[in-house]
Amino acid sequence: MPLSSERELVLGHALESTTNMEMALDIAFAYRDLRRRVIGDYFVVQLECKVRQALDAAEWKLITTMRENPFARFASFCVAKKNWEGRYGVGLEAQMGDARSFLVGIWKDHQGRPPITGLKEKLDIQIRQGQVSNRWDWFHYLDHPYRDWDKEALMQMYNGNAAARLGEYLVNLATLAAPTIDSHVRVMPT
Repeated sequence: MPLSSERELVLGHALESTTNMEMALDIAFAYRDLRRRVIGDYFVVQLECKVRQALDAAEWKLITTMRENPFARFASFCVAKKNWEGRYGVGLEAQMGDARSFLVGIWKDHQGRPPITGLKEKLDIQIRQGQVSNRWDWFHYLDHPYRDWDKEALMQMYNGNAAARLGEYLVNLATLAAPTIDSHVRVMPT
């Protein structure tokens, strides 16, 4: 596979001298730590702030595993109304390890729970076409650059654009889904 001209430039510079090679290797070995810091110290903090500003803390809570280990399979960032009692939530979740294959949607606490009547149809019309699964009443995979968190997504996280865009999307999704989920939860057996 041919290397990009940008990567060729970096490699050429690294191979010019021992000093450049040492620096390039230090950077290469720090890559995972750099990704962890950008995701946890920039993106998650900014996303929490964005969501907290938009949703009433008396009604909503944040649930995240991304700060501790953003590379775990199923690492997630979710919001849920307190009256949903952990049965439903709105969130982002990695379907693969190493911060890859992120989806966004409405999750449920266990696989046997039937879908909420009308929720998928409502979100299909007002957001976009989604899918359902055992654990999700509605979801879709994130579009590029947010599906896999590599260079472009990390730059968007570092400069605050990712938190702004994904935070707004999560808040919009939560706000649209909440009335339907609230109605469903009110009639559920406890």
